[in-house]
Amino acid sequence: MLALPFRSPWLLLGLLAAAIPPVLHLLSSLRAPSVPFPTLRFLRNSMERTMRRRRVHNWLLMLMRCLLLALLAIGVAEWMLDRSDNWGGNRFVAVLILDQSQSMTATAGGAEAPGGTTRLALAREQSRDLLDGDAKPARAALILTPPLMPSGPGGKPPASETEFTDDLSVLRKRLDRAEPAVGRAAIVAQVKRAVELLNSQGLADRRIYLFSDLQKISFADLADLPELRDNPDIRLLVIRPPGRQGEDVGIVDLDIAGPLVTDQELAFTATLINNARGNKKVTLTLWADEKIGPKPATVTLTGAARTGAKPVNVTLKHRFRTPGEHSGRIVVTVDDGQDDLAADNERYYSLRIAERAKVLVVGGPPNPAAERDGATVLRYALDPRVRPETPWSIQKRPRVIRAAELTAAELAGKDAVYCADVPSFTTAQAEALAGFVGGGGVLTLFLGNHVDPDNYNRQLGGDGRAGLLPARLGEPVGNVGLSAAGRTLERVDLTDPHLAGLAKERREFTKIVTQRYYRVDMAGQVETKVLMALRDRRGEAPLVLAKPFGRGRVVLFTTTAAPQWTRLSAQEGAFLFVPLLERIALLAPKGYGAAYAAEQGRPETIPLPPGLPGERKVEVRRLPDGPVTEWQRTAIKRAGLYQWRLPAGGTAGSFAVNPDGEEFNLATMTPERLVEQVGPERCVVAATVAEANAAAAATAAGVNTSEWFLMFAILLLVAEAGISNRRPRSDPSLLSNLRPIGQISPPA
Repeated sequence: MLALPFRSPWLLLGLLAAAIPPVLHLLSSLRAPSVPFPTLRFLRNSMERTMRRRRVHNWLLMLMRCLLLALLAIGVAEWMLDRSDNWGGNRFVAVLILDQSQSMTATAGGAEAPGGTTRLALAREQSRDLLDGDAKPARAALILTPPLMPSGPGGKPPASETEFTDDLSVLRKRLDRAEPAVGRAAIVAQVKRAVELLNSQGLADRRIYLFSDLQKISFADLADLPELRDNPDIRLLVIRPPGRQGEDVGIVDLDIAGPLVTDQELAFTATLINNARGNKKVTLTLWADEKIGPKPATVTLTGAARTGAKPVNVTLKHRFRTPGEHSGRIVVTVDDGQDDLAADNERYYSLRIAERAKVLVVGGPPNPAAERDGATVLRYALDPRVRPETPWSIQKRPRVIRAAELTAAELAGKDAVYCADVPSFTTAQAEALAGFVGGGGVLTLFLGNHVDPDNYNRQLGGDGRAGLLPARLGEPVGNVGLSAAGRTLERVDLTDPHLAGLAKERREFTKIVTQRYYRVDMAGQVETKVLMALRDRRGEAPLVLAKPFGRGRVVLFTTTAAPQWTRLSAQEGAFLFVPLLERIALLAPKGYGAAYAAEQGRPETIPLPPGLPGERKVEVRRLPDGPVTEWQRTAIKRAGLYQWRLPAGGTAGSFAVNPDGEEFNLATMTPERLVEQVGPERCVVAATVAEANAAAAATAAGVNTSEWFLMFAILLLVAEAGISNRRPRSDPSLLSNLRPIGQISPPA
């Protein structure tokens, strides 16, 4: 039955305006006195016919004006056709969307969810209530929210999982098997998919039931979805699990900084977020190889009610004393014990800690006139007994050899080689150096008076067999002495890993003066990077250059290691010289450690150590006692520490799997905000299916007919104007009775 409610019934008082035209008609319809006038007797018949036509014309205009005013009154009062009875039956089709993201694993809390019931469990129960209740749909489809990554063609779920069915028991079984998924819920994509499915159905009543906790990162773009705007008859009913929202503290990221070398201090920085409304006192603990590392840190996190859920960084420091595989986790615990989400309380890590770098110094001819030659300066700078804080595990002074002693055997087992003023290289030496660098070592070249540029260009340059040189050498320029002019640094690339953090201010580099250096030609060297450059009358003159070669790199200093040509290794440059030598060795891929981590739920290739084939299959198990499975480029759905090994045995390692940290920001969109963005006529938010249906029935009171009435009123207004301004037709009988004055006969 159709009721006739009005949204603004008091505006129906405007119907009284419909009486204005008849009242005006009655007031103006005064009968004029009849006065005989003989000379107009011939017009009587014509006037009577005209008056009859005008009487009909005036009555029609009065009725149109009354109707016009009545339509305007009903239009502004907004006459609504009530169709709420449509929500009482089961003649509708529905698509159910179940949010399986990690935020749904949070404990709902409160009286509505006793015993630690999760939001996902409540959402599954609500979904089953819809499928089992009296107001169940005639046909339905179920979409389980996968992570934001393709699971089928075009990134959609497989078609077999989103088809409509009349057998609702099939959907109940799928709901019972639904487990937490990995990553953010693709709410916008799934609502779009639901609209596509509903548009293929014939019933007029079409609904989307979305069971979710309204996590803000998943709902941010829902308001801009054109599919919802273009289909106003499709209703979006969001069922939000009851209970408290967001009583959680979690770790959203873990950053490990520092050299992955034995005895070196590593900074483990955990990014914490407090989703609870009040302040939380938490304890952060670092576990290394199943043992507690440094002293745990205790901090107080500000509540989200005051500042919103803002990340806070907390750092713990630790040293690994032995090389090899090391793994562990960092754990946050809440002192008051109230933490709804356990999945974000841990982050895992797996590291390969390298031995301290092993280095070799190759020197040119000794210089009796100098207090120290380049090889002596390098040996002193790299001696761990002189600087105990340096990262080299050298039990004695670095081995120093002369150029003639350089062989492949000397290079074996080394991580970095430093050459100082070596005059020339043989073909065999160039090939040995190329193999050393290509395998992951670092070659550092310091020039000097004894260097033969032509030999360097031929044996190490682009026209030789090795191609190691970062640039082609030219001739040295500049003079050395107390009265000789020097060049200061024009540019220093502090963003490069070799130099990052070595100086607080750029002006510190201005103290380093260089008097003599080699000019270089970088033509064709697209991979070469200039780390430091001098101010030269021709522009910039590179002082330090780096070039990747194979798995390693080559670093070229265009001046000397000893302070004869430059103050780089003297007191003025001491703050830079030794740390730079350390960086060069520590950045050697051959001897540097590595961090092995994969993102939960994303296909990854296991990070095998260098030198092993990446295509072979490996056996994987979750520590400490997970089952062994064969895995190659497969998504791991469970976070934790994993061990891998080659089926043939012998080689093994570990890696960590962590979830997407953004998923653990439990900030939610308010129901009012969501309804405002999507539109109250298309969206409702409630705690249960019954409440959602009732709210939808109330907001779906029917169709607003005001536009129809206003349209008819406009049409009547146009018609009234046309009729009232219509010119009357002339009466031919009147003209036939009229004659010119000269033809009128005088009275008898």
